[in-house]
Amino acid sequence: IRDITERKKHQNTIEKRERLVTGIINAATDPMFQIDEKGKIQTVNEAASTAFGYTEGEFVGQNIRMIVGGGHAKHHDDYLRRFMETGIAKVMGKERELLARRKDGSEFQVMLSLREVQTRHGSHRIFCGFIRDISQRKEQEQTILKRERLTAGIIESSISPMFLINSDGIIQTVNPAASRVFGYAEKDFIGQNVSMIVGIEHATNHDKYLKRYLATGVKRVMGKSRRLFARRSDGTEFLIELSLTEIETEDGDQRLFCGFVRDVSQEAKKEAITTGLIDASIDPIFQIDRKGIIMDVNKAAQEHFQYSREEFIGSNISMIVGNEHSANHDAYLKRYLETGRSGVIGKRRVLQGRRKDGTEFDIELAVVEVKTGNEIYFCGYARILQYGSSVAYSSTGSVEQQSLRPDDDVNVNVNEKSSTIVDSEGVVDQDDSGSGEDMYDSDESDPDEYFR
Repeated sequence: IRDITERKKHQNTIEKRERLVTGIINAATDPMFQIDEKGKIQTVNEAASTAFGYTEGEFVGQNIRMIVGGGHAKHHDDYLRRFMETGIAKVMGKERELLARRKDGSEFQVMLSLREVQTRHGSHRIFCGFIRDISQRKEQEQTILKRERLTAGIIESSISPMFLINSDGIIQTVNPAASRVFGYAEKDFIGQNVSMIVGIEHATNHDKYLKRYLATGVKRVMGKSRRLFARRSDGTEFLIELSLTEIETEDGDQRLFCGFVRDVSQEAKKEAITTGLIDASIDPIFQIDRKGIIMDVNKAAQEHFQYSREEFIGSNISMIVGNEHSANHDAYLKRYLETGRSGVIGKRRVLQGRRKDGTEFDIELAVVEVKTGNEIYFCGYARILQYGSSVAYSSTGSVEQQSLRPDDDVNVNVNEKSSTIVDSEGVVDQDDSGSGEDMYDSDESDPDEYFR
């Protein structure tokens, strides 16, 4: 009789250890393969069966090349034999990206980590490989790469200069348009402070503006467009429109800012000329939006109606409409926008205007509609009519003013069918024989009559 108690204890310990190891291996979320020196599969875990579509019984005893894709399957045994003979490890002990093949023949990107397992007796060489499916990560990387290429293409092809700067105002990237407009080579931009292209007036304070934003978060320029002067390499300055935006980085450890620059110097010249011409007009001019809100006025409007430009801007145009039409003006405008019926737009009418002091006076109003894209604006020209003058509309649309006396017998044709006059008392009369209609008729508050 031999006492085998100790041997039994030892066997139980080994069995427990094997069960523990098997449990750990099967609990792993990544596929695991144990192969011998000939590439024969000895053990797999449950994740391997799930990922590749084979059962454990289909795996064990087969060559590991059954799961190798990308045309490497036929060479796999050669790779393993070369390592056994030379000891040179091209894959062993390293991580490598390659294609794996499922049971259905489909292939996917994996990361392979292969290690040699040292056995106690050393008579057999065993290798253990862990495989991680990185196909989803690769797709995300390709998506990001495509987006980066698209973004780079857009930036490169942009006709407007673009600057990418860091929180210290140092230029990181520019596009070709920046070099073309400012006269610097790309290498001359990179690493320099962006103040190099800022006009003299603001250049010395530019870093202070940026630091103030970083410290307070108060956006004076960020996320907005503003006009300022920029400076070329030859020192000449020109007016630009700057749009500056902060870029969110993935790691968040660096704050970057992207600025797009648009040369508006020629546009500004045209605006100055247009403004000059409008201000030179002796007649009041008003620009309003579709809600009747005043957007701009000229000097004559300020002089005749006694309001400052600041008082005009943002106020409703009804503030200068006289008679009882002031209260109904918004309804007239709304009705026109809804129906398209116009008695004023594109025509000339005589009505009452009202000054800031409340006094009313006769004006001849011409309103035109201006469309810019999806926006609709209106521009009104108001000619001041003095008592003792008449306004004559000819069949060609021309206007004449002439002196009147109370006893004058005046009849002025409108399209050869009706007449409109302003007599010495400032009263508007019309000839009953035509089809013309007086703006101030029996139903003055009816929008249909105002825009007939």
